[in-house]
Amino acid sequence: RVIAEKRATITCAPGAKQLPSRMDGVSFAGDYTDPQYPPTLEAAVRSGIRAAQAING
Repeated sequence: RVIAEKRATITCAPGAKQLPSRMDGVSFAGDYTDPQYPPTLEAAVRSGIRAAQAING
């Protein structure tokens, strides 16, 4: 049995103010830095991998 919670993630409104996700010498990670996904664990993991790759080259 699969249970889907329709209110599990927030709705992102077009034109909403976005937090910074890049700065010279600093790597940010978090769900808010991945624009392809809503704020979910998947977005957080993708952004963490991307930040780690940026640090490690």
